[in-house]
Amino acid sequence: MITQIINTIQGEGINIGIPTTLVRFFGCNLKCPFCDTKFSINEKDLKKNPNVNNFENENIYEILLEKVSLTNSLLITGGEPFLDIKNEIQIIDFIDYLDSKNILKSIEFETNGTIFPKQVITYLLEKKRDIKIFFNISPKLKGHCYNKKNFYYDDVLCLIQNSISEYLCYENDFNLSFKFIYDGTNLCDVEIKTFLSLFKIKDNIFIMPLTTHKNGLVNEESIKKFNELSFKTAKYCLKNKYRFTTRLQVYLFKDINEII
Repeated sequence: MITQIINTIQGEGINIGIPTTLVRFFGCNLKCPFCDTKFSINEKDLKKNPNVNNFENENIYEILLEKVSLTNSLLITGGEPFLDIKNEIQIIDFIDYLDSKNILKSIEFETNGTIFPKQVITYLLEKKRDIKIFFNISPKLKGHCYNKKNFYYDDVLCLIQNSISEYLCYENDFNLSFKFIYDGTNLCDVEIKTFLSLFKIKDNIFIMPLTTHKNGLVNEESIKKFNELSFKTAKYCLKNKYRFTTRLQVYLFKDINEII
């Protein structure tokens, strides 16, 4: 199910600041306590949110054509957009349709990296186009994101090892980037570096400060905490030669759920 199709500004990662058409799929296989788009994974939050739609009775292709004609860019996100095969089939249909209209210049997929989208990857490899393809992979390294009892960092690495390894097989075919949430702790530093070492990742590493309030910058205290952590994250990136990414959406919008 798709909950949003909107034209917006990419708020984070390798394409930060670029106008794009966001397509948000409902559902996720994780349960991160810091998730700022709970309406994309929880039906109760979905019904309460005025910024989402039900596209079942609308011509979704006409909406896509109208939106992408203005941005020439497609951002596929969630939840987790590769949650099931139906999503992959729908994504392929969208790309085929937009490509037939000769308006699509770039596609970015935002994923937590736990599910390897074999159908989408195969399709993109077979259909060589003059379209830039980005996979923005944001691994969640905290055990409590996985909704399992007694689930720890080593368990996380075992769970995602196969899918991340499969993604890395295509690093010469697509633009792969890895984006991590940083909370300023030494433990977080160790988790990030262990992950990078395990998978031998050296390029396109993005570090993003944790949003301390689930709805964004809603008061002076949340603004102060986010700015402090942003500065600490920037220093961390400078020290380790990582790429810093902020979260534009938390500055642009009072309620983070309005976009991205």
